[in-house]
Amino acid sequence: MSVNTLHMRYRQFHLPKRGEKAEDYEDSADGDPERGRFAIADGAAGSSWSALWARLLVEEFVKSPKPQPEPFARWLPAVQQRWAAVVNARPNHAQPAPWYVEDRIQQGAFAAFLGVVIDEATTWRGGKRKRWQALAIGDCCLFQVRDGRLVKAAPLGRAKDFGNTPWLVGSRSPLDKTLSKKTVHLKGDWTANDRLWLMTDALALWFLQQLEHGHRPWKALDRLLLAGEPNDAFIEWINELRGAQQLRNDDVTLLAVSL
Repeated sequence: MSVNTLHMRYRQFHLPKRGEKAEDYEDSADGDPERGRFAIADGAAGSSWSALWARLLVEEFVKSPKPQPEPFARWLPAVQQRWAAVVNARPNHAQPAPWYVEDRIQQGAFAAFLGVVIDEATTWRGGKRKRWQALAIGDCCLFQVRDGRLVKAAPLGRAKDFGNTPWLVGSRSPLDKTLSKKTVHLKGDWTANDRLWLMTDALALWFLQQLEHGHRPWKALDRLLLAGEPNDAFIEWINELRGAQQLRNDDVTLLAVSL
């Protein structure tokens, strides 16, 4: 998908784990370039209905009319209610499920999340203020590239920062201090021709590993946007990385925002 506006265009790519079908994909991504809102979410494997949870989080963030990312406490309850309503309306809900299925449903779904808001406003002196703000929890990452160099890597900036138990936001998570402590607030400035790359953990880890070995991983990403068939090029590239054992076999989601 590619969308153009006065200031930005975006394209998203995604691929499920090797050996799995498209319906097994548990990530989500979307954007609204007219209002500068973009989001990705990585549904946690093993949690119940995580693909639905990831999609609802992304949809709620992107459709928000607010000019900045709001704290989870202000918009998460509505998403949790929608998730519960869908799960409770599932077929055969009235019939008792195996205890382990019910236990997983009661625990809820979990996802890493990254939402970005990009804006351009006129200052009181008549100039232009170009900024972006983001809300993140877990290991979905944002990389900002300007004039062939990386100017921002967040919320994780080193390959060793990735682990097996990232912080996640849950469909039944209480709105307490723990959730606030897990949340990372990010911000930065942008100029014309900057590019923001939003990606889920497997690709973000590859990106930082390449960077730490002296490479410029955004060049490989740029080539995807220039390909005649970008989606086909993405699939071929991801399969090559997996085949070379450079990329962990996981759902992969990439969202490119060109400013």
